[in-house]
Amino acid sequence: MDNQYFDESRQKWQRMADLWNEFTPPGRPSEDDIANYRKLLDVVLNGSKCPKIVMMGSTPELRELLSDYCESEGSELACVDMTEDMYESMTLLVQKRSENERFVRSNWLEMAKHFETGSIDVVIGDYVVGNIGEKRDELYREINSMLKKDGCFITRNACIDQSTLVVTDISKIFDDCVEKARAGQLTAKEASNFFVQQINFSSWYQNKKNEISLSYYADQLDDLEKKEANSEDPLRKEIMAIYLNSWGKMTDKVWHFTKRETEESFMKKHFEIAETLYSNDYNIVRESPIYLLRKKS
Repeated sequence: MDNQYFDESRQKWQRMADLWNEFTPPGRPSEDDIANYRKLLDVVLNGSKCPKIVMMGSTPELRELLSDYCESEGSELACVDMTEDMYESMTLLVQKRSENERFVRSNWLEMAKHFETGSIDVVIGDYVVGNIGEKRDELYREINSMLKKDGCFITRNACIDQSTLVVTDISKIFDDCVEKARAGQLTAKEASNFFVQQINFSSWYQNKKNEISLSYYADQLDDLEKKEANSEDPLRKEIMAIYLNSWGKMTDKVWHFTKRETEESFMKKHFEIAETLYSNDYNIVRESPIYLLRKKS
C-alpha cells in the first residue's frame, strides 16, 4: 500500500478517535464482546503471569480489559497504531491502563519488524481486518510470524452474513429506529448508531469491490437530512442530530468486508479456527463473530 493510502487513513481514524464517545456498539465493543474476549483470553493465556500481547489499534475497551492480564512485572502490552496522536486521543477515554502498556508506531502490514519473530502470545484487535483493504493474506502472514508456536490471534471480524439486510429505502430504517427509541427499546444514541450500522453493512451490495461506506447512500442521506430538518418531532430531530455529529462526519470512510465464508477461507490459510463466539446485546451480531485463531503447527 502506498503512503497516500495511509495518510488518508490516519486522517480518517483520527476523526474516529475524536468522535469515539458518540458511538455505541457495535461500532465499539459491547459488554458482551468484552466478556467474550475475556473468555478467549483466559483459554489462551491459562493464568500466565507474564504474557506478551500485541493489540492492533488503541480501542479503550480492549486496553482496559488487557490491563487485567498485564499487571505483573515482565508482562508486555504493545498498542500498534499509525499515529501517536490517535493513541493519545483514545488514552483519554481509558479508565484503567496497564503500567506495562507501550505505544508502537506502525501500520499493521509492517508491524512484525517491531517484535522478535515468534515471541508474542496473543495478537488481538477489534474490527481490524476490514481496515487493510484487500491485503488480508499479508496481514495474516504478518500476525502469524509474530506469534509463538502456540500463539493465537483473537479478533471480532466484521463480515457479510446471510442475515445481512439489503436496504433500498433508508428512510424506512430511520423510521424503525425512531420507533424503537420511542418505545424505550433503544436510547437516542443507540438508535442513531443502529440506523448507521444497518445501512453501512447493506452498502456492500451497492458496489462490486467488497467495500462498505455510507458514501454509497450519500444522496439518500442528504435527502433524509433535509426532510428531518423540517420535522417537528423532537425525538426524530435528536436522533438525526446525533448522526450528523458522529457518523455523519465519517461518510468518506471505506471498509473492506467479504462474505463470511470468504473471510474464513483466508483465515484457514494461516490459522486454525479454534472457537467462534457471538454477542447478544446489539444488532448485526451474526455479522460480528469473535474468533479464536490458533497458529497452525
